[in-house]
Amino acid sequence: DRLARDPAERGARRAQHIEQPFRLRDQQRQLGDLAVEIAFRIEARLRRALKERRDAMVEALAEHFPVGTQVSEPKGGMHLWVVMPEEFSALDLHRDALQHGLGFAPGPLFFADGRGTNCLRLNFSTYDPATTREAIARLGHLVHRA
Repeated sequence: DRLARDPAERGARRAQHIEQPFRLRDQQRQLGDLAVEIAFRIEARLRRALKERRDAMVEALAEHFPVGTQVSEPKGGMHLWVVMPEEFSALDLHRDALQHGLGFAPGPLFFADGRGTNCLRLNFSTYDPATTREAIARLGHLVHRA
């Protein structure tokens, strides 16, 4: 029964073999379209989450950091750049923050010439808004103590 004896059956089997790659291409195209749709949904969810986290950090900084603190509000990415008053030392705050379980990148890490001593780079992408607000409140307490 391996070979069809009837010419019509042989023709039908040949047609199946010829059509099969085209069916596979259609299935691959459909899978590709589905993958793109899923990726767009995930990206949209990620954008909303990052915006919510960024906004929570910006609001907490405004509430807990000294007047005159400047905060970038990026349209993308995962970090805020915070500029404190000139006399402020990001390196001193960094040492104190680490002792209290808080972390950030002090500004001088981003300058080869020693600038940025009053700057902080804060990552807003990792934690949920409530955790971020609490961490910024604690960091703000350390800033006011300094």
